[in-house]
Amino acid sequence: MLNVSGASVVIHKQNKLIKLFNEAGAMDAEHAILIERFGIRRSFIFNRMVLRGVFIECEPDKFYMDNNIVPMFIELRRRRALTAFGIVLLLAVMVFCFSLIKF
Repeated sequence: MLNVSGASVVIHKQNKLIKLFNEAGAMDAEHAILIERFGIRRSFIFNRMVLRGVFIECEPDKFYMDNNIVPMFIELRRRRALTAFGIVLLLAVMVFCFSLIKF
């Protein structure tokens, strides 16, 4: 069985939402989509992307994607992942170094 981390599940769902809006051509208010028609629900992940400006609500439950924000959103996501990896690596090195010290 495949073991998938929570972060990779979130990234997968975010990418799936971005792809869905791209395929629907929902890039401006004129081409906004009703999210129910596309099987999208107002999940935690979707709502966070709305708060970050990736998806913009122009009418109740009708959204479009801001293509100018998407690259910045992905870059921010990448930086956060690298920062988290760096912190974990630093902690691992510290634990290793302290294990070498004889008290």
